[in-house]
Amino acid sequence: MKKELLIGVLTLLMLASCGGSKSKVAVGTFDESHLSNGEQMILAALHDYDFKRVTLLADSLVKTGDISAVAADYYRGGAAVHKGLMREARQYLRRATADSVPDASDMRLYLRARSLLARVLTTEGDFENALSEALPTLTMMDSLGNNNFGDMTQLLIVVGECQQNLHMHAEAAAHFEKAYMLLQEWMKADSAGTDGPRCIIRIDNISSSYINTSEYAQAKTWLEREDSALAVYKTKPDVVEKQADMLRGSISLDLAEVCQQLGQSKEAARHYARHRKTIFSSYNLSRINACDYLMAAGHYQEAATNYEALDQMFEKRDYELSLDNIGQYLLPKMKANVLAGRKDTAIAVGMKIVECFDSALSSQKQNAAAELATVYDTQGKERQIAEQQIRLSRARVLALVVSIITLTVFFVIFTIIRHRAAKRLAKVTAAKERMEGELSIARDIQMSMVPSTFPEIEGFDMYASMTPAKEVGGDLYGYLQADDRLYFAVGDVSGKGVPASLFMSQATRLFLTLAKQGMMPAEMCTHINSALSGADNENAMFVTMFVGLLNLKTGHLDFCNAGHNAPVIGGGEHNGDFLNMLPNAPIGLWPELEYEGEEIDSIKGRPLFIYTDGLNEAENDRQEQYGDDRLLDILRHTDFSSARHVIERLAEDVEKHCNGAEPNDDLTMMCMKLT
Repeated sequence: MKKELLIGVLTLLMLASCGGSKSKVAVGTFDESHLSNGEQMILAALHDYDFKRVTLLADSLVKTGDISAVAADYYRGGAAVHKGLMREARQYLRRATADSVPDASDMRLYLRARSLLARVLTTEGDFENALSEALPTLTMMDSLGNNNFGDMTQLLIVVGECQQNLHMHAEAAAHFEKAYMLLQEWMKADSAGTDGPRCIIRIDNISSSYINTSEYAQAKTWLEREDSALAVYKTKPDVVEKQADMLRGSISLDLAEVCQQLGQSKEAARHYARHRKTIFSSYNLSRINACDYLMAAGHYQEAATNYEALDQMFEKRDYELSLDNIGQYLLPKMKANVLAGRKDTAIAVGMKIVECFDSALSSQKQNAAAELATVYDTQGKERQIAEQQIRLSRARVLALVVSIITLTVFFVIFTIIRHRAAKRLAKVTAAKERMEGELSIARDIQMSMVPSTFPEIEGFDMYASMTPAKEVGGDLYGYLQADDRLYFAVGDVSGKGVPASLFMSQATRLFLTLAKQGMMPAEMCTHINSALSGADNENAMFVTMFVGLLNLKTGHLDFCNAGHNAPVIGGGEHNGDFLNMLPNAPIGLWPELEYEGEEIDSIKGRPLFIYTDGLNEAENDRQEQYGDDRLLDILRHTDFSSARHVIERLAEDVEKHCNGAEPNDDLTMMCMKLT
C-alpha cells in the first residue's frame, strides 16, 4: 500500500514542478519560468486531480501543435499512473523516451519522462529495467549540468531503491546518502519553505524503500530523519499548516507500522494515535494505507472498517479494476473481512473479484500487447525480447491467479466450518446493511438541503437546527436573503422516514423557488398547497408550515401560518409568549384553499422562536411530554446572548427531559433577533 501512495504523490509533484518556484529555477539549468499556455492548462488540471481532463488536454493540444508529442505522452503517462494503470503508463512513457537524442525544447520533459518511467518500473518490481533507465538518465543530467534539486534527488532515490531490491545494499545506501545531502542543501536554499513538502516526500521515499524490503530498523532511522526535516519545515515563514499536518500524519502512520514490525507495540500504538489526530487520517487513501499497521497489530475490525472507503477511493481516483489493483486492494480487503468475521462483506468482495477478473485479465493482455508493440516499433527490439516479456507477463498473471485461488479456498473452508448455520441470517444482515447504508446516504442528502450557515448581518442574529428522529425525517427549514428582505420557513411533514423526507424535499424546493419570485408568504402557501395537494398526493400527506418575510431595515414582519405550532415572540425582558395567529389549514389537504397572511409592524428587539412539535411533544420514558409551559419557562428565563445559545439551551433541556428515551418525532428549531 505504501508504494502506491508515494508514487501518486511524487508523480504529481514531478509533473507540477514545471511551474515551480523561482528559487528552483535559479539552481537548475532548465528555465521553467516560461511555460506554454497548453502546459499551464494541463498543470491546472493536475492540481485539481482531474486526470481524465489531463489526458483529454494532452490528446487535443498535441494535435493543434500547442505541445510536443514528448510532452503529451509524458502527461498521459503521469495521468495513467494516478489512475493505477501502470502498463498504460509505461506505454506512454516509453513512447515519450523513444528518441535517444530529443529536441532541445523537449529535453526537460524527456528527462522527467525517463525518470518517471524508472519510478513506474520500480513500483512494479522490475528493478533491472528500472536501473537500466535510471542510470543513463542520471549520466545525461550530469553531462547537461542539470543541478535541479528535485530531478536529481528523485533519480538518485530511484537508483537507490533498485539497488536496495537487487541486494546491492552498499551502493543503495551511498545513493540514498547522496540524495539526502542534496535534500539538505535544497532545504537550506529554500529560505521561505515553499519546497519543504517536496524534500520531505523524497526522504519518505527512501524510508518506504526500506519498509518495502522489510528492513525496518533502517526504515525507522530514515523516518526519524523525515521527522526532523518536518520540524525544520514548520519553522519556515511560508509553512502551510495543512501540508505539515498531512506529512505528520503520514510519518506517524509509517512509524506505527515499522515499530509494530520491530515488536515495539506500545510505541507503535502511540504513533498510530498521533496519526489519528491529523487531517491526513481522514483521507480515504490514508485509511487504506493504515490497514498495513492494523493487520500487523491484529486490529482486524478496524482494518475491515477502513476498507469500506475503498470503493469511494476507486471512484474518486478513477481507478480501473486491473489485475494489479485486484491484488493490491481487493484481496487484502477480503482477507481483512475474513479475519474480522464479516462474512457478508467478504463474500461480496469475493464475488466482485470473480466478476471483474475476466475483464481485468483481458485488459492486461491488451495492455501487454500494446506495450510490446510500442517497444518493438520504437526501439527495434528483437522478437526474442518480446516473447520473454510475454512469458513474464503470463507468470505474473499465474501468480495472481494462484493467490486468488488460495485465498478463496481458505475462505470457503472458513465459511463452511464456521458459518454454515448462519446462511439465512447472513442474507438478512446483508439486506439490513444495504438498507442502513442507503438510509445513511439519504440522511446526508437531506441534511445537505437545509442551511448550515446563516446570514452575517450587523444587528441581526439567526440560527437553526434539525434533528431527525429516524435516519431521515420530514421536518424542514430554510431561508433566502434578497437585499433587505429575508424569507424564512419552518415546516413539519406528517409521518416520518423516507416518504416524509421526499415530501419535505418538494416543499423545500417550492418555498425557495417562490421566494426567488418575490411572493408574499400567504401567496407562497397558496401556491405550495396547490402543487402538493390533489390527485398526485395519493398518500394524503400534508405539511404544516410557518412562512415569514422580514424587512431587515424596518423590522416589519409579514407571515402566514399554515397549521403550524404558534411561534414564541418576546415582548420585553424575559416576557415571551405564543403568537396569536389565524387558523389556516395545513398544506396538502385541499387544493382550492386561499391562505390568509398577517403582519407585525416591527419585531425589532423581540426574539422570534419557531419550532416543530418534536419539541413540545417530546416524551420521556414515562411518556410525559415536554409541554408548552416548560418551553415558555425556559425561553422567559434564558438571557438572549445569541440565537444559537437559545437553541442549544433548549436542546439540552429536552435531552434532559427525555432521559435517554428514543425520540418520537423530528425536532427542528429556528431563532432570530433583529436589533
